[in-house]
Amino acid sequence: MAFNVQARQDLDSEIARMFYSSGLAFSLAKNPYYIRSYTRAVNSKHLVGYVPPGKGVSIVSDGWTDDQRRSLISFMAASEGGTMFLQAVNCEGEYKDKYFICNLLKENTQANVETYEECSWVTEVTGDVMAIENFIVNHPMRLSMFNANSQLKLLSLAETRFASSIIMLKRLKLIKQGLLNMLVSPNWANYREDNVQKSAFVKEKILNDLWWDKIDYIIALLEPIYEMLRKADTDKPCLHLVYDWWDSMIENVKVVIYRHEGKKEEVSPFYSIVHNILVDRWVKSNTPLYCLAHSLNPRVSQSASPHKDKEISDERLKCFEKYFPSVLERKEIHMEFAKFSKAVREFAISQSASPHKDKEISDERLKCFEKYFPSVLERKEIHMEFAKFSKAVREFANGFDTLDDVGILGMANRSLNEPEMEAMLFTTDDIVDIDDEDR
Repeated sequence: MAFNVQARQDLDSEIARMFYSSGLAFSLAKNPYYIRSYTRAVNSKHLVGYVPPGKGVSIVSDGWTDDQRRSLISFMAASEGGTMFLQAVNCEGEYKDKYFICNLLKENTQANVETYEECSWVTEVTGDVMAIENFIVNHPMRLSMFNANSQLKLLSLAETRFASSIIMLKRLKLIKQGLLNMLVSPNWANYREDNVQKSAFVKEKILNDLWWDKIDYIIALLEPIYEMLRKADTDKPCLHLVYDWWDSMIENVKVVIYRHEGKKEEVSPFYSIVHNILVDRWVKSNTPLYCLAHSLNPRVSQSASPHKDKEISDERLKCFEKYFPSVLERKEIHMEFAKFSKAVREFAISQSASPHKDKEISDERLKCFEKYFPSVLERKEIHMEFAKFSKAVREFANGFDTLDDVGILGMANRSLNEPEMEAMLFTTDDIVDIDDEDR
């Protein structure tokens, strides 16, 4: 017991610093659990390399009432880095005692534990990338060495939830050869001694092929999500495309994961977690208008008729009930949509009845174009746009798979961007009363 006097004094000094730096009361030294923790650590032979628990997150809950007077309980994860919203549970009609709250907390904790176990490696890789960037950028000589071996520069990005990570990963792939050249340059050995531990970490990661494979996998995994967000971030009309973009994005993510794991029909725990995250995000941001616009989109082929999809049908009915409170009016709308969905009667435009082949219709259309578009160049553009629209109608009537070659119809943007023309085309004088017309 009399040996290792210096080691004992060093440990006492560390314990004392813990008390001083954290402002702990000295009475804590009398706490039996405090004494027992150090005694067990010293006497146990199975705790070599043990690290005491560090900082984590706290799952907190709060009750509130929304605009519809529904009783909700929201759950958030709180830490030094900030708070993150997890879930809001509708507790309408529930007896909210301690047992009910406890069960909800367990469900949220268990779900987040499973997500962390499957997805934490993504955070670790992106953290390694940021550590490598900081190691190079924060030292002038190391940055100079890197610039001498790479034509591209390291990016300094503001941290975001998603975009900054994928942009940094893509840039790291582009400068991979520059990083390898930096490691073998003669000056690397001179400046690695400033921080030997971090230098060894950076070198180990850059020379690790498996680590680069993980980066490739993350980029491929996030690419469909990134592309979908880029397409949706536009001023062009795209409400009718959002639902299909989400479906395609989730399917593309599944293809990437299953190809990487070498699976075909087997269940992938990682994909199940990712799929749940994407579906939850869709549920939070989805509105019935997306489904209604998707139903009215002529890009939807007859093999994937919107009236056969339960989610689309349910959300479309919500829109109809909101915009057409009258039962009789709503019944008429349902009949019109049924004809549109099946492409019958006035919606079944055949080749022989194409409007561009009818002389009377064509002549009257040209008169309208000349009246509203006096410029020859503008009128030429309108003719081209009408040709695109006519082609879309014909292909829809004959049953088609895609309209990728048609492009975006300029007329869709024109009425939104030119209020004067919109007012000219849609005035009260142009409205015809149906009852008067029947008389």
